[in-house]
Amino acid sequence: MSSKDLRKGARGNAVRALQQALVAAGYPLPEHGVDGDLGNETFAAAAAWVYGQGPLCSSGGIAGGDVIPAAVVAAIVDGRDHATVACGIKRAGAWAGRSALVKPGKYADRAAKLGLTDVSLFVTGLENKSFKLLRPQRDIIKAICEFQARDIDVHLSTWVRPDRAFLAALAEQLVPLCDGGVGLDLDTEGAWRTRSRHDWDGLAVYLFEQLEERGFAGTGGPVGVNDYASLQPCTRPLIELADVIRPQLYSVAYVKHGRNRGPDGKAWTTPSSIYWPGKTQRYGMREGLWGGVREGKRLEAGLASYKQPVRGWSTKRAMFACWDAVEKLGAEAVWWWSLWHMTGDIGRVVKKLTARISR
Repeated sequence: MSSKDLRKGARGNAVRALQQALVAAGYPLPEHGVDGDLGNETFAAAAAWVYGQGPLCSSGGIAGGDVIPAAVVAAIVDGRDHATVACGIKRAGAWAGRSALVKPGKYADRAAKLGLTDVSLFVTGLENKSFKLLRPQRDIIKAICEFQARDIDVHLSTWVRPDRAFLAALAEQLVPLCDGGVGLDLDTEGAWRTRSRHDWDGLAVYLFEQLEERGFAGTGGPVGVNDYASLQPCTRPLIELADVIRPQLYSVAYVKHGRNRGPDGKAWTTPSSIYWPGKTQRYGMREGLWGGVREGKRLEAGLASYKQPVRGWSTKRAMFACWDAVEKLGAEAVWWWSLWHMTGDIGRVVKKLTARISR
């Protein structure tokens, strides 16, 4: 049958059909029964159906939110098995900074316990004017091995500069480290977004030629490109040559001096702000931004895993809302910044979200 998302508080025949199917499937509603009202009891029964047989994908999920996705409603009403519920998000990864290169065993253990499938290790600094690794190659190789030993796919992240000598050094030093299918992530947050005039197309082609000359295509994994939600024209030539796009669709940033700040440094105060969970993701995927460059590319969305000071929202609710938003936009994977933040309550939220992925 054709179904739609059902939100808590909904009433009507669609809710009644869902309730009847839940009862028939062995999920009773002893307090209110089949009354056509989607309250806490019905919602809990639907969640039990989703998670009752262990971790599985719920195509938009239930836990932490207030919506039963259409795919779940249809599966319950049609009497289908849990496994038939499709999930758009198939992988979950995290970026990791210098600390993961210093103590790779600790962070690899954390990633495995959280259910992450991928990690991207930052191996260069943001402000390096010449290409320079943060740690010796032997330390990076050790970190790669630690994560791979726990069945976690590894990528190496580097900021890029519009400078041919920098790009040649990048290829020379990173291609040997990408042997065995390690991916390469190109982050254009910093110097690449300069206002100076450059031959962006020529620089992008030059970088990929350097990678090819050193044999990356035969040994390395996918090449991804990261940038802010407000995609800049200078990043587009890199995207055209890459395999994966990873728009950084962070809804909110850190609390500074007791005030809530968005990624542009300005204070945001109203729900209409583009930094609101769910809204940031839709903004970044507009046709004029990342939505206009996604054709033929794998879409993997970057989200925040740090404390999110959204007025009236818990961090858990915000992180679930962001996941749900990018899944509906067609993301195949979620990437969080960062693995360092994934402790305590945030770690527990991440673990609940990764439990949605079919293994």
